[in-house]
Amino acid sequence: MTLAYQFVRVLITVRPVNSCAASLLLLVLFTRYLLQRLAEGGFVVVTTPYDLSFDYLAVCDRVLEHFEKAALPLAREYGALPVVGVGHSCGALLHVLITSLFPDTPRAANALVSFNNKDITEAIPAFDDVVQPLAAAAMADTSEATAGRDAILAGRNLLAQTLEDAALELARQTSLEHSGSAAAGAAGEAVGSTKVNVDALGALGEISVLAASLAKDAAVRGGGLLGDPAFSAQRLRDLRASLGVVDQIPGLFMDLARGTKQFTPTPQACRASCRNMYRARRTLVVKFANDPIDESDELAALINESKEVMQLKRPLVTFDLRLETIAGDHVTPLTQDVFVPLKALDDLDVVGLKQPTREAFLQTVDGTAQLLLDWLEEVTNSPDVTAAAPDQPLEVVV
Repeated sequence: MTLAYQFVRVLITVRPVNSCAASLLLLVLFTRYLLQRLAEGGFVVVTTPYDLSFDYLAVCDRVLEHFEKAALPLAREYGALPVVGVGHSCGALLHVLITSLFPDTPRAANALVSFNNKDITEAIPAFDDVVQPLAAAAMADTSEATAGRDAILAGRNLLAQTLEDAALELARQTSLEHSGSAAAGAAGEAVGSTKVNVDALGALGEISVLAASLAKDAAVRGGGLLGDPAFSAQRLRDLRASLGVVDQIPGLFMDLARGTKQFTPTPQACRASCRNMYRARRTLVVKFANDPIDESDELAALINESKEVMQLKRPLVTFDLRLETIAGDHVTPLTQDVFVPLKALDDLDVVGLKQPTREAFLQTVDGTAQLLLDWLEEVTNSPDVTAAAPDQPLEVVV
């Protein structure tokens, strides 16, 4: 794990099979492309950002706080919803901690991708020699450090204004072509009857919804300089959201300057929590063939140990663990579809190279998405998930 993999979003997904069998899916740190693949498989995805921290338990609290905000209106629509967690890298670790240390938030199942649980000095390259001294210097109470912080803030504000201006221009152009539509239909991401409000530009602190209809029913097609207005609006949304990460760096640097040298809980404590208290009945662990920082094998061993502990407490309950190794590397789930829908470029592709090139580029992330979709279908159709057993109550979010 690197610090970058803590730049995560929490996502809640509902698969509307029917009101009694709908399932709720919580995901961490997947790119929009992978989320769209899950949405196209029949899941509605709700994103909720939260602040970065070296304190994993504080992060989990924030995750669950946003979870409840989104889950309540969804539960009113679909009824009692079992919860399935899906996380990548640090997100997988967060789901392990939530499943182990937060007994009031049961998980019917978890899919844990590229799990790792490393010491801070392994997670952040050159932590002792570069990162911590740099943080101390940047946050020092000196005129030079203050001037540096002011310059960074000015650059951040300039970029924010530029993005705001671009968004307003995009909305203006779109409204001229499609009256009544705002920001290329991004407001239409409050899909169907979920009744979850969405910030069209994805400001941090808001909850947003992603569904299969984003690129179909809600999207407004156009042929301007940026191509599809819905696509362009999303790029602006992503860039603006990245400013939220920039805004949190001073707080992280201040923690380091004050002497933070480890995550909380420590990796050793995380392992002990999983071994003794992990309680999801179904778990899919996914590792990539080319991922040198992956610790999925160790996680699977810990979950196997936890199964023995839980079966002593609840001998009639079965626990299923599946470990899959697939093609790809640690950043495969972060792969973006970089093939911009620009009509001018599409017209030049007279020999039809774009589509096969795109398919080859997305092959590994598509394989990851298909594995998750197949497993989710299996889980959501399982009797022990679609109906709450007396000894394993599913979470009722009402």
